[in-house]
Amino acid sequence: MPQLGGRTAADFLQSHWQRKPLLVRNAFPDLSDPVSPEEVAGLALEDDVSSRLVQQTDPNRPDGWRVAYGPFEEAHFTALPEHRWTVLVQRLNELIPEAAALLNRFRFLPNWQVDDLMVSYAAVGGSVGPHLDRYDVFLIQGQGQRRWQIGEKEPDDCPYERVAGIELDVLADFHPTDEWVLHPGDLLYLPPGVPHHGVAVTPCLTYSVGFRMPTERELLIGLLEDSIANDTNSGPAKWHPSIDQAVTDPGLISADSLAHMRAALRQLLADDSALNEWFGRFITRAPDGLPAVDEGHREGAHAADELQRHPAVRWSYQTDDRGLVLYADGNRYRPTETSGPVNELIPLLCGQQRLTTSVMSAFLADFCCARLLDRLQQDGLLHR
Repeated sequence: MPQLGGRTAADFLQSHWQRKPLLVRNAFPDLSDPVSPEEVAGLALEDDVSSRLVQQTDPNRPDGWRVAYGPFEEAHFTALPEHRWTVLVQRLNELIPEAAALLNRFRFLPNWQVDDLMVSYAAVGGSVGPHLDRYDVFLIQGQGQRRWQIGEKEPDDCPYERVAGIELDVLADFHPTDEWVLHPGDLLYLPPGVPHHGVAVTPCLTYSVGFRMPTERELLIGLLEDSIANDTNSGPAKWHPSIDQAVTDPGLISADSLAHMRAALRQLLADDSALNEWFGRFITRAPDGLPAVDEGHREGAHAADELQRHPAVRWSYQTDDRGLVLYADGNRYRPTETSGPVNELIPLLCGQQRLTTSVMSAFLADFCCARLLDRLQQDGLLHR
């Protein structure tokens, strides 16, 4: 795979994924920036776009950083100095169709792990400071040049110190071990916990493709919230141990009580089918809700009968003893049939951003497929 330096996906996953960084020169030889610096600034003015402006106000002070959050006014940008500032826009893949196409280069990884595509435009010297992320990230260099320094991975039992008194998660003591200047089309992969510091050598655009794994704490919170939201039993607790005689020590939490408590909690995790269904809904749910489809995405479809997926929807599916189950935007879609064309349609829905007439004609002729597609359109997950 060119973007992996000629490595196969299997080679990369076995040797680098969540293990060690990888620099690939000219990984995207045909890269054309999907946005211009002016368009990045324009997006940061919009109400429904998540954006930040980071400035290094004093390079001689570790706390010499300032961050502001959008939406911004044009005056914010006209008043900026020539150096040491960066504007960042989240979820570019949901805003610009050409940017979403960059994610296709990473389809050797599961849909449900994709977080988003972020873009940053930096003036000379622009940076967000030395920091580390808790997720895997691919950094794609667009126009201009950026110098990247990386350090040793943060030990699990000895977190690196952060600069106090600022909103940014800047490392107080960064010791680089490697350094490169990235040019347009270059790629740098960083596993979780690797400190890195990117500084614009020239005005530049950088695209960041993030892949997240929910922590055990996030999984437990999500499961409990779902259990509470869907609990129809408002009666008394059923897990408590029976008390058939007076206790001699009221302060003691007995071994019998602890055993009942553990059994009750384990019961929440005992139903594999229910857990699988919950995870499908949980992991495909849009973090901030599903926004309206931007007309910019519609413009890319020239055929009136071409279907497009909603750009903000996460699509995944599972298999069980009854067949395939589709999950999208936190919803479960189980087909009325367990065999036939629908078993080809569901993986296609999860794998293709656009569904052309020639591809869809056979599915539309099948009642089960047509019914599923109609429901997805009604729910706003597919549009023409």
